[in-house]
Amino acid sequence: MLPVKSHSGEIMDPEVSVLLHCAHWQGLLRSQVQVELSERFNRQTDLALERHIDEVWMKRVSKEPWLFNRAKFRLHSFCLADLQNPPSTPLSHGTIFHHTEDQNSQGQRHLGDIHNRCISQIKKCYTCYKDYLGTNWSCGVAKLRQRGEAEFGDPLTLLAQPLGVGGILCTSNGQVVMIRTQKVAEAGGLLDISGGHPERDMNKEDSVNIPLSSLGPPDLMGVALNHTSAGGPSAEFYVR
Repeated sequence: MLPVKSHSGEIMDPEVSVLLHCAHWQGLLRSQVQVELSERFNRQTDLALERHIDEVWMKRVSKEPWLFNRAKFRLHSFCLADLQNPPSTPLSHGTIFHHTEDQNSQGQRHLGDIHNRCISQIKKCYTCYKDYLGTNWSCGVAKLRQRGEAEFGDPLTLLAQPLGVGGILCTSNGQVVMIRTQKVAEAGGLLDISGGHPERDMNKEDSVNIPLSSLGPPDLMGVALNHTSAGGPSAEFYVR
């Protein structure tokens, strides 16, 4: 994984790494992102794991009664495709794809051509917040990863891996909007960018409490992994 670094090369947050970054494509537009939703991408499970998830959930709700369970979208994998060349190998959570300077040796014109042709194809299924807390945030998550690798060849196959979203909201006067929320299951009371875990009927207005008419189209900057939650993925956007 790539640690998040500053322009000087210093590591900014050792708990976060980059799965995908789209900086060299100047971000991806909504029209350049396709989603395949299928039960084929469900996490693996068994009765013992489901009982464990139930136990974790009951303990969390008893301590944090404001928690509630909702359906989320599980990130299975994605691939980047050139419209002139069909996609080849899907990229899982363990694969990093980014554009390098060598790939851009033909200059800015070539970069523009790539941006116009590039498509991100995301493979997802449904999961839920209860499963997320019972797997990614379980005290036994290390064993779940080991078991997933040993039995299925994928350390994440037993984890919920709900796809989060984060939005860097830049105002017309050049400021960035930050939020602080207390009653949440993760990072309570800490400064954060707007976002959360999207649901079936949620749009970007629901996450940021700003009228949709005041928001510009979001640019997908990439996908980050939060290793505090065992590599939970989050798609990061830039919104003007």
